[in-house]
Amino acid sequence: MRNILITGHNGYIGPHMIEILKTNSEVRVFGCDINLFRDVAWRALPQVDVDYEKDFRDLSEEELSTIDTVIHLAAISNDPMGDLDENITLNINAYGTVEFAESMASKVPEQGTLFLIARPEGVKGGPPLAAKKHSLIKFPFAFKLGQENVMLEGNEFEGNIMVTARWDLDGMPKASSGDIDGSVTVISGSTDVKIVLNHVIGVKKTSSKSKIVSGTIRIASTLVNQIPEGASLFLIARSDGVKRGIPLAVKKLKGVKFPYSFTLGQADVMLPGALFEGPITIFARLDSDGDAAPAPGDIDGSVATIPGGDQVEIILDHLIGS
Repeated sequence: MRNILITGHNGYIGPHMIEILKTNSEVRVFGCDINLFRDVAWRALPQVDVDYEKDFRDLSEEELSTIDTVIHLAAISNDPMGDLDENITLNINAYGTVEFAESMASKVPEQGTLFLIARPEGVKGGPPLAAKKHSLIKFPFAFKLGQENVMLEGNEFEGNIMVTARWDLDGMPKASSGDIDGSVTVISGSTDVKIVLNHVIGVKKTSSKSKIVSGTIRIASTLVNQIPEGASLFLIARSDGVKRGIPLAVKKLKGVKFPYSFTLGQADVMLPGALFEGPITIFARLDSDGDAAPAPGDIDGSVATIPGGDQVEIILDHLIGS
């Protein structure tokens, strides 16, 4: 569950933002507004989950401690008070906003490790395209990420790329509760890219079942008589959209009889720090020579799925080289 605070949530824009956020069941909406004009609203106002009726500058450290993201809309706008005393507008819209931003920034721990992780746009799992680790830094921090940081030989740092920066408390590649991250999607070669660390990672509850895929592998009736003698069965998982490089997970099995009940999961992941998460494509191949590379005479099939799937069926229906 992600806690999002909207300041000025009963103003011109806030009600629309509440309605958009409320469509996401994984979001809890907090609001902060002094409500000077709530009784003269032009329509019924949508309700937030937690409502602070106060000046945003008076929010306590305890009240802010549970917030992951802030949408700051509170301001004096089109109000005659600004004509009477411009300092009122200046103190709220400018100075108040800066102080509020600094109070949120104070949530960033002083000690930590900064991870920079790049993935092709739309790819959420599997080994990153590029990664870099920094320690003993101060913010704002000038960063650079490029071809020299690519993890797998043969991959190119090109196209639309999502760069995620994570301030990590334990120095481990895997994100954990309390880490702070932010992302931006850019074109490779971009300069002056700004990434704002604006999301505090919460505790994510996952069952052990969500880390595996299980099901049945069958062989097409037309190919039963062409099963190679002494064949090995390879199970290979790749993140959706990833067609080359080191697979996300691999398993090799011998002496298999069909139909075969299989499992593939986090324990089979190849690279440390990679997570078995979806969507993914699982390729199954009966291999005649025991080599991981496909060859004529091998029989394969594939299926698209997500971790947690427990009735996945893969049909070996393609004879390579035929």
